[in-house]
Amino acid sequence: MKVISKNKFFLLMLALAMPLMARSTEDYQLLLKKTIELYPEFEDALPNTSLSNSITSFVPVITNKDVLGISAIPQSPLDNKDIARLKEMVIYNTTRLLEPNSLPIIFEMLTKSIAAQDSMQIGFWTACLSNNIANYSDLSNLAEINYLAEYIPALAPDLKNSEGTPISMRGSASASFADVFKHDLMDELYQKNNASFKPQIITKQAEYMTTFLLQRPVSILKNSQLHANKLAQNLQRAALTEDKTTYNGKLAVLKSSSASIQTTASILRTAVEFAKNKIKYTSPSSKAITELASKHSQAIAPELSLYLKEAIEKQSKEGNIGILIEPLSTKQGSLLGNQTLVLASQISSALIKRKVEYSLLNLESILRSHFPSAKQMPVLIIPCVKLSARSGWYLQSELNKRINEYKEQGGRIMWVSSHSVNFLNELSRNLQSATSLSNISLDNSEEIMVHKVLNASGEESYIDMLRSPAQFNKTLPVGYTVKDNENITPLMSLKFDDELVTIAAINNDKTAAYINPLILYPAAVDTQVEALIPARFEQSIEDAFMSSLRLLMDPNAL
Repeated sequence: MKVISKNKFFLLMLALAMPLMARSTEDYQLLLKKTIELYPEFEDALPNTSLSNSITSFVPVITNKDVLGISAIPQSPLDNKDIARLKEMVIYNTTRLLEPNSLPIIFEMLTKSIAAQDSMQIGFWTACLSNNIANYSDLSNLAEINYLAEYIPALAPDLKNSEGTPISMRGSASASFADVFKHDLMDELYQKNNASFKPQIITKQAEYMTTFLLQRPVSILKNSQLHANKLAQNLQRAALTEDKTTYNGKLAVLKSSSASIQTTASILRTAVEFAKNKIKYTSPSSKAITELASKHSQAIAPELSLYLKEAIEKQSKEGNIGILIEPLSTKQGSLLGNQTLVLASQISSALIKRKVEYSLLNLESILRSHFPSAKQMPVLIIPCVKLSARSGWYLQSELNKRINEYKEQGGRIMWVSSHSVNFLNELSRNLQSATSLSNISLDNSEEIMVHKVLNASGEESYIDMLRSPAQFNKTLPVGYTVKDNENITPLMSLKFDDELVTIAAINNDKTAAYINPLILYPAAVDTQVEALIPARFEQSIEDAFMSSLRLLMDPNAL
């Protein structure tokens, strides 16, 4: 076993703690420049010198990279009255300015600053508006693109296609809007795509403007998912076939970003109209906005995801196994993590292959309406790569409440996750941090041990690991291992040197099973692929996973 140095380990753990950066500063800046190019008349409100200051000073600050308190924003043009108004709207930091529910207050402040002819404030609120809208057209936020453009290219050694030939996706494409313009033809295509566009006055009615601001992000996100699908298919085709062109992928990035540029330009045009005609606009209260937003879904339909297309088409309405999924939403982050869709795709593919009936459960829907009963659905699989609070702690606490009620009815849980929770009974009390696994650098002696309880032969079996857990850190935290306990049966373990670490186990009373996803996530072990989407298990891993599931389904198996 090779061990990473302390300095490298510190940097590795720091990278784990940092949120994944969405768009680059260069992307945000170029998007605002392109927006003003589509609406040159805005120079009357924001002169070129003030626009330049907005692009260089405010655009880099209003991002998720470094969260700043509102009063700590460098060169801030906001006075105490402005800060107090933001506090009324429960906006205390720069990240909150990127939430869709913050668009009404951004529009209010922008309109007031245009009426007051305050170029510094106009520049600030224009940057807030542009960056906020830009997030919904960022393809790198989508699971398909993060997986194919970030995760797969980072793997070494490369995957192999169905013929055994190594494939590499390194440098094959980028989801960056700025990178697209480095291609000779893209600027010409961008101009052609936007040639007939003119910013429109969206409305002259304040109430309708609020509705537009709260609903438009979902429309942009839906459009982005459709373009992400085209980019993902382009990346997959370039990796697995002789067609190495990335032209269509670049076009998908360009078109998705154009949607946010055009929307931002029209909102600016409307703000100017409100200010010029002294149309008063005041954002509804934070509570009122939450109520208004709740009337309209902030998530897009799950079937739009390439990962879930097959899973949705082949699910059963009466499946006795449930797979919990979380649709892509305009809200910052997700409760279970966007990359959960990869695991859901793998799990459903395995069930389809084995002709096991299952149903997909939409997290957003079941928490609002009906959670399945244990009698109706005795086993619930929950893939989760990033358990993070969203909408305060409401979603997480509500999910815990519903799952505990489900368990009290006799329901059994398979928790496929890098995180610990309190609803796994004995397992929850025996999960321990697996950060030590990040120190492993493969020297060809590491294996996944499949315990004999999962094998028909009654003997242990071994699967060679191709990649170390450290390679998964950007996408998948190393999570937890399971301590030895007489009330827990190990299912799978990592074996290196003389050490055996349990990373999948089941309670002896069959109430719950835990599986660390680093052994399930694609390419943990050597594999040949015919397709990258939908995701598939490596065969031996699939066998072990299905055997683990059978133990949960059959209470008398142990």
